[in-house]
Amino acid sequence: MKDMTLKDILFREDRPLTSLSLYRDGRWIFAAPTNLTKTTAQQAFYLISEPFGLVRQGTSNPKIRAVTGAPGDYLAVNSVGVYSLIKKEEYARQFPSPNLNPPTNPNNSSQIKDKNFLTNILKGSGSAVSNNKISKPTLPTTGY
Repeated sequence: MKDMTLKDILFREDRPLTSLSLYRDGRWIFAAPTNLTKTTAQQAFYLISEPFGLVRQGTSNPKIRAVTGAPGDYLAVNSVGVYSLIKKEEYARQFPSPNLNPPTNPNNSSQIKDKNFLTNILKGSGSAVSNNKISKPTLPTTGY
């Protein structure tokens, strides 16, 4: 067993992911994100349609990726320029697609007064069925 030196216990700061690497024409190249899909107060989201990777700050070889993403995944860029990978399933959970058939708005107040108008809207939206069974708690049969 070797004696530990100062270099063995030196704290190394984790370098942030700041570059995008794309796999194009059989090789990895650096690129800038271009397909902006959504912007929030803290992040911008880009759809990446080819294999890609995220490279740490200071790395000059695009093959050396810290994180690899698949086509259809998203790249999130925060306000200070740090990149992160968002899988397409996670993006769909965070930003669900808008309802394709929104309920119709009443044309006049007489429709709102009609008791069946809101009932028909609820019937058209489908039922919320729960598969959970509620069971009674059982008490222990042993005596105290």
